[in-house]
Amino acid sequence: MRFAAQTSVIALALALTLVFLVLTSSAAAPRASTRPGFVGISVHSLTSNEADLVKLAGAQWVRADVAELPGEYSFAEIVANAKSRGIKVLGILDIWTMGWDWNFSLNDWEEAVRVNVGQYRNDVDAWEIWNEPEYPSNPLAPERYFAMLRTAYSIIKDYAPQSEVLMGGGLHLNTGGDSWLEQDQAFAKRLSELGADQYADGISLHAYPWTNQVSNWVWEKYSESLNFYKSLFRKTLQVWITETGYPAQEEGDNSQAAYLTEAISFFGARAVNAMFWYELRDTPYSNPTPSFGLFTDTLAARPAFCSLQTLLVGQQTQSTMCAHLSGGAA
Repeated sequence: MRFAAQTSVIALALALTLVFLVLTSSAAAPRASTRPGFVGISVHSLTSNEADLVKLAGAQWVRADVAELPGEYSFAEIVANAKSRGIKVLGILDIWTMGWDWNFSLNDWEEAVRVNVGQYRNDVDAWEIWNEPEYPSNPLAPERYFAMLRTAYSIIKDYAPQSEVLMGGGLHLNTGGDSWLEQDQAFAKRLSELGADQYADGISLHAYPWTNQVSNWVWEKYSESLNFYKSLFRKTLQVWITETGYPAQEEGDNSQAAYLTEAISFFGARAVNAMFWYELRDTPYSNPTPSFGLFTDTLAARPAFCSLQTLLVGQQTQSTMCAHLSGGAA
């Protein structure tokens, strides 16, 4: 009986030790969806106040077009306010960079890339080559895009070898059933044939529900398209969701917040390197659905901001601006 009792005590101690190890290892391991540096925010401006809001949300990246439009838009201001707060910058080299001149030559592109990368080599952490190259009104031929990518990659790695380069420009995971998705996938397939992934560290993808009610089919479509793009390129190519969002006007503020929470969980569990919410505040650039922002155009917080802050920073640190929004999070 004494041996049996000792055996029982030892078994109990081992069981308790196992439970302790499981609990502590679970607590110590960061959730895939909220790991450091996973979430960024797209911006069309970044004043000192707006940069404070990004920091308050717990996001560690901002994404913005590389351009200077006097009195309207300043990438230099975005970079300065982001870096002074320890926020990383993803710069988009696109039609904004080219002054909205669609007749630019490859030499014009090379010069613009060289000037901007040279200027921001120490401040921009990653560069995205173009935005939505298969946009229906101004599509780029994949061969032209490939030449632009190869040119930009060479310049970036020469000036700032530590910076990452993203190809694809935001190929879509879903376009609501229209032909844009098929165009993006054909574009990606051609880039694969050209060997484009030799000139990139990652691929940029965009994820929008394009529906007035998010249901399971949206996530299934995301998963299907994600697997398609991954199958085309080398296994070590990073995957960045550089835009995802849901306008509050579709189902209301709380549904927008619910989509944000689900998106972080969904992409965080699928070997995605980073996910950028579109966007920080409502802007005219999002017409005809200008309600994608975590904040309204007057910087009133939406529940999505409070949900993001809860996920990234913690409920206990939520700001007073969330106090009136159903206890802080949707």
